Amino acid sequence: MVSNVPSTTHDPIRGVLIARPMDAANAMVAALKLRQIPATALAATTVSGIAGETWPDAAPDALIFLSRAAVAFGQRVLNLYPHTPIIAIGAGTAAKLREHGRVVQYQPAHASSEGLLSLLAELPALQHIGLVCGRGGRDWLASVWQARQLPLTRFEVYERQRAQLDTSVLQPIRRAIQTQALKILTATSVQLLTDALALVNTDSVRLQSLALVSLSPRISEQAKALGFLDITTVNQADDAHLIATLALTWQRYTSR
Repeated sequence: MVSNVPSTTHDPIRGVLIARPMDAANAMVAALKLRQIPATALAATTVSGIAGETWPDAAPDALIFLSRAAVAFGQRVLNLYPHTPIIAIGAGTAAKLREHGRVVQYQPAHASSEGLLSLLAELPALQHIGLVCGRGGRDWLASVWQARQLPLTRFEVYERQRAQLDTSVLQPIRRAIQTQALKILTATSVQLLTDALALVNTDSVRLQSLALVSLSPRISEQAKALGFLDITTVNQADDAHLIATLALTWQRYTSR
């Protein structure tokens, strides 16, 4: 079982707070440290598989894997439709599929729902799509596809829940926000953002003083609704662009 305790437990908490699944967050902490940027991981959301789902025998025209977790928990879908073309939403998801020996036929230019729709517009033969995702994930993408009266099957293979973290993990993060030692927050989904804020549970004025670096327009919209004032959305939803944007934001803060 993966620990929810940040890898930076013994370091002073300052700089960037990264709300994403722990393995990915720890990798980003390490990448930022190479750039001399202090960072702390916060696994605000846990992921677990969903068992017992039944799916149709007829294969969709393509399976779209919407996250690395979809790959980790979606092996039964791959085994059920072994000859169905595969679309990966982004580079990380594609790499995870290749680790499992799968060929990725398509990948959108931009790792987003909008990017997927642009890709699918170039592939008119793909009428019936299968979304391999978490429970309730990508509702907007599904609604757009169904509004076109095209068939869609959801393969919900995992679910996310707010993590249960010890006060010993959360209290240092709260103090770092209150003292403004933490300058930047990044979250890679709306749920991670809302779960992180619920766990930290500090006063809204301090939270709004953080710069938010967002992976998608929908996360940015949610952050604005929550009262964040300094919001930057990355140009492309992948780790390389996220790290580069975090570095630029950190430079902006440290040069003041």
